[in-house]
Amino acid sequence: SFRRDRPMSNWDSYYNNSGYQQPSSPFQGLGGATDDEFNRTLSKVSEQIGNMATTYASLSKMAKELGTKKDTPQFRDSLGQKIKTTVASVSAIQTSLHNLDRLANNSRERKTRVNQITQKFDAFNTKLTHICATAKERIEDVPVHIALDIDVPNVHLYSNPALMSPMQQQQQQQQQLMYQQMYQTDQAMRMQDDEIANREREMKRLQGEMIEVNGIFKELAELVATSAPLVESIEDNINSSHQNVLIGVEELRKADQEVASSRKKLCWIAIAVAIIICFVLLVVVFSTKNT
Repeated sequence: SFRRDRPMSNWDSYYNNSGYQQPSSPFQGLGGATDDEFNRTLSKVSEQIGNMATTYASLSKMAKELGTKKDTPQFRDSLGQKIKTTVASVSAIQTSLHNLDRLANNSRERKTRVNQITQKFDAFNTKLTHICATAKERIEDVPVHIALDIDVPNVHLYSNPALMSPMQQQQQQQQQLMYQQMYQTDQAMRMQDDEIANREREMKRLQGEMIEVNGIFKELAELVATSAPLVESIEDNINSSHQNVLIGVEELRKADQEVASSRKKLCWIAIAVAIIICFVLLVVVFSTKNT
């Protein structure tokens, strides 16, 4: 929301250093205002903020035309003047917003409307700050395009070449040579500009890819750091499982030995019982015969 004590933005610093005088507020010093005065001021500020969209589109177009055939010293002067005008306009809108904040007084409805229009202004202010900074950087980095759309003349300077004196022929040859040199220089500069632009695009592409790869490595490092305790836990579980398997094998071996021993014991017990039964039967049989 808009506050009177909000910190000074980049526009304010640019504006204060430019020597531009802020317009005095017609409502300065007033504790409040009627609805008509508030609505008129609000409508005026809304219109000014709406014009910021047109200004942003114009600045974007002019910034993109730097380095093209339209880029001339006069064009750059016009762009610089437009940036200064935009700074002054934004500063005037900030003053109007301060006035609206005063006019709102203690009305909740007015405060809400002022906050809404201030948020809209802040959005456009951010865009304009970015495009102005971009335009100033391109003015410093991009060389002025020298437009020499020259076709090498193949016509004679005189209507009847047969009537030309040797000196006139020499002058014409010198002029044609000069045109050719200017044309070749222009073509070389255009090729150099295209090569520089291509290298710049390639460097930006490589920079983007490097940033993307760096992000991937960071994600992998975070994943490894997060997974390290889990890997250690899995290793501990594997070691524990191996020890348990060895213990189980030993227990199975002991159980097998015990089963084998039990079977032998059962066999000897069965034999002993069979012998006892046979002895008892023999005793019974002999006893019966004697009786």
